[in-house]
Amino acid sequence: MKRKGFTGELTGKKMTGDNWNETPTLAIAYIGDAVYELLVRTHLLQKGIGRLDQLHRTTVRYVQAKGQATLMKKLQPELDDSERAMFLRGRNTKGQHPRNIDVVTYRHATGFETLIGYLYLTDQKERLEALFDKITAYIDRNENGFPSEDTLTNEDTLQSEDTLRSENTRQDEDAL
Repeated sequence: MKRKGFTGELTGKKMTGDNWNETPTLAIAYIGDAVYELLVRTHLLQKGIGRLDQLHRTTVRYVQAKGQATLMKKLQPELDDSERAMFLRGRNTKGQHPRNIDVVTYRHATGFETLIGYLYLTDQKERLEALFDKITAYIDRNENGFPSEDTLTNEDTLQSEDTLRSENTRQDEDAL
């Protein structure tokens, strides 16, 4: 779905080579958070939500850490190696987390924001749009119950982290 005024056109600049790799992970996540919120707000306006209070409440549901962690759980099988690496980089970054959310959910949300920021900063507009289309399809299907009851549980988190660790170990062994 083509969107008018896509956010990648804000700066006209993209980070190339290793300069995005030198950027602090939480700064990439910070940009990802802003880009994702703008995409969500635009999507909701295009759906016809025009009342400011309703727009705000709906946006908050989609951009809160719990919702982002749910989306990341759904998106993980769709990610390529570089995207998975950025998610892991964001998820594994040390930092403070709010008291109102558990650390696992917050870290998965940070990984999600890092992925979005990475795609934006490296000017991968088509990939960002493709993932956002999957996100909006999922959100629209589960609109009344989003984030749904299939938000990350501790068991899911352990399973996904074990899977990612074993994939990383295999990649490290292949590199040797």
